[in-house]
Amino acid sequence: MKQEDKYCKELTWQKNTMIVDIVKPTNNEEALLTKARELGYTALIGLYDQVPKTAFPGITPLQLIPATTFLRQNKPNCAVQSSTSDRAVLERGVKLMFGFEEQERYDGLHHHNSGLNHVLCTLAVERGTHFALNLHSLIASPSLRGQIMGRMMQNIKLCRKLDVKLIVGSFATNPIELRAPGDINALLTLLGMQQEEIKIAMLGP
Repeated sequence: MKQEDKYCKELTWQKNTMIVDIVKPTNNEEALLTKARELGYTALIGLYDQVPKTAFPGITPLQLIPATTFLRQNKPNCAVQSSTSDRAVLERGVKLMFGFEEQERYDGLHHHNSGLNHVLCTLAVERGTHFALNLHSLIASPSLRGQIMGRMMQNIKLCRKLDVKLIVGSFATNPIELRAPGDINALLTLLGMQQEEIKIAMLGP
């Protein structure tokens, strides 16, 4: 069976559904949005160190700030990358967190140190925080791809068990790094996500 036929049935829900990707624009919003629409996305979430005064049509801006800055300013409607302060950030409440799988940690023989645990997941549910899988990490760190995928698989299971809102994004900085929804569907299926979970994960925060 051809690859495109294999996922045809699973992707039927995408025909009339909003499909959102998370990107990190670098003054190239128009190029990102044009390519995203060619691939089938209906909207983008743009992560910015400094949110532009005027939003680019089709891209919803979201400020990305370091955990230390967040803890001082406590801006709930923003994104924070995983750090050693994850619990403190989640206790304050934040819209989006990502990058748990990318931290330098030692993985055990039969268990991945995936960056998430029951305490962090419970806090996320209580505060309404979305966790995101950063697919760009699989491109940026090819030597660690197997490790990161293993951690993602573990985190998917944990988020499913504890009913955490889990989304996915390419976190692309340029159009070349964008991936078609069908390719992301295939990858998330490989990582253990179910089709209904994938549908929700591609709706954005």
